Amino acid sequence: MIQKCISSWYANLEGYYIQCWNEDNLDLSHPYLASCIDQRLYAFAADFIRFKVLMMYGGIYLDTDVEVLGRFDSLLDLVSFIGCEDDRRKRPNAAVIGCVPNASFSSRMTEFYELLDQNNSIIVCDAISRVIKDGHVHDLTILPQRFFYPYNPYSSCAYQKDLPLMASEITSETVAIHHWQKSWKT
Repeated sequence: MIQKCISSWYANLEGYYIQCWNEDNLDLSHPYLASCIDQRLYAFAADFIRFKVLMMYGGIYLDTDVEVLGRFDSLLDLVSFIGCEDDRRKRPNAAVIGCVPNASFSSRMTEFYELLDQNNSIIVCDAISRVIKDGHVHDLTILPQRFFYPYNPYSSCAYQKDLPLMASEITSETVAIHHWQKSWKT
């Protein structure tokens, strides 16, 4: 599944530069990051890394279980964007994130993690919600669920809960599909 998703990036994003971030090209010395790695909390380490990299370089972050269906070109004029994983609850998700360098969203998220206690971890969607609620993010566009999360097996919507992806869930605005593989649990 993950290899098919990554292959879809190369197939659909011709002209985009695709960068894999890992221990070979990242500074892992930040106390929160080092603590997560020492405790084998790799998902929480990835949460910090995605925002730090976006703050420094900008770009589009994709989880490895995100299949790309089309180009992000229509979203590139936005300063920063994420999508709702559940339109009813207005819950943002971090499997797909786009930012220009130093966007207030990625800067505030990086600051949030830099100030987080090394022994404390928080689900990234909850961290995003907290930062948005604090009101210091002024350049974030939160896109409807159909853009990146056309189905959600954990949705509060009864018609969607526990259902597999259906072609009817994909619209002309669906750019990518998060496949909910939970690879962070392995």
